[in-house]
Amino acid sequence: MACRYLKSGIKSTLVFMAGSLAVWLPSAAMAYPVLIPAKDIPWMMGTKRAEILAFSKGSDGAWRAIPSQSEEIEDDVAIVFRKPTQSLPIRQQLRRPKERDPFEGYFEKYHRIILNDADFGTCDALCQSEARLQAERLCTKGNITPYSRLARIDLEFNKTTAFLVDCQSPQKPFPPSPTTVDQKTFELGGADFSFNYKRSSSVMLDRFKVGAPADRKDVLVGTEMKVFLKPRFMFNLEFANDDVHAEISSITHGPLSHGVEIATALNVMIFQFNKQICCDINIFADSIYFPVMLDMPYGGESFVDGSGLFYGFGVTEGTNFEYFPAKPGDTKNGQHARSATAMTLSREDKIVTVGFGNLKAKDGSQLAPERKGKVQMAAKGFGKLRNQDGLFYDVTKLPEGFNYFTVWLYVGDTKDKEKLLEYARYSVRYNASRVF
Repeated sequence: MACRYLKSGIKSTLVFMAGSLAVWLPSAAMAYPVLIPAKDIPWMMGTKRAEILAFSKGSDGAWRAIPSQSEEIEDDVAIVFRKPTQSLPIRQQLRRPKERDPFEGYFEKYHRIILNDADFGTCDALCQSEARLQAERLCTKGNITPYSRLARIDLEFNKTTAFLVDCQSPQKPFPPSPTTVDQKTFELGGADFSFNYKRSSSVMLDRFKVGAPADRKDVLVGTEMKVFLKPRFMFNLEFANDDVHAEISSITHGPLSHGVEIATALNVMIFQFNKQICCDINIFADSIYFPVMLDMPYGGESFVDGSGLFYGFGVTEGTNFEYFPAKPGDTKNGQHARSATAMTLSREDKIVTVGFGNLKAKDGSQLAPERKGKVQMAAKGFGKLRNQDGLFYDVTKLPEGFNYFTVWLYVGDTKDKEKLLEYARYSVRYNASRVF
């Protein structure tokens, strides 16, 4: 189990400018995170993270600095199947960043930039040529000096744009995010939601509530995770939430999110599976990003029918539930969907959309979770389940090695259902290009 510690790094960008450059103020509109890994903006690698500035052009024609956050991606996110002879733990094969403060050091391949979609702006025909001049002015507070590189990010959903620039000088911090972490009550939350990450019989997600802090209502209660593996040549392996112990090992507080690492220990008989099931959860004001890590000692071909992962959920009274399964060959703008299975939970004027990363089966097709009930799971040989309904992944169809998998939750108003489903199923899609 990792040691418990708390570390904050609240440094990003805030620039106050006179004349044609406006002061950035928090927007009343809901903003959802845009996660940009270093591989998508390789031109920014080698930049000092404290010197990266984001900016955009508003509908009023004024250019402004907008919040950005640079942080580490400590682990891959995957369900991993290995042969029993492959005993080295997964953590020895992944790069371990040397720094916990996300604003120290340089922007490298294990980092990502985070922006909010509501901070993106218009970009007309003159926008790109104007951006080069505005980058100089914003970076140097009016004194025009050279900067080293400039990148453009275009959102597909609403055709808006933001820019990233290496200012070659430290930038002032934005205020911290409104997200919260209470380690006494095991409650994490944003502006319009909260959830418990640990109870006596649940781990990672339980009692999910939506609404303002003074008027929050339950949407989900009593979630459960259960993994049931039936190897062809050994006794069955089975574990549920009750077998998992979880605690927060670190917190990084930036202007856009809390990055929370939850260390989990799993003890089933003589096995201890990598000590981690999920780590580096990101809590934003209106959404949560769950990377999933699970390292198993067998390949998919080693299991018989009925082996798999089940995640059940209890929908509270008054909550409407919809399931949106992935369709064969489902694509978005000519590309295969990275996350095309989703469900929605709506209550009064609030909605939660949940997007599940579709895995890739051994035959190359998408392997999406299937909605299953308690009776259907019993027919597969699963043990007792608490929840009536849930999602099931058939691991017999997965190849050996890394199978990448993520979960997104977005919280907002029901009028924004189309946008939130788009984000949950396909992620926040963007195009990145180098300007200079």
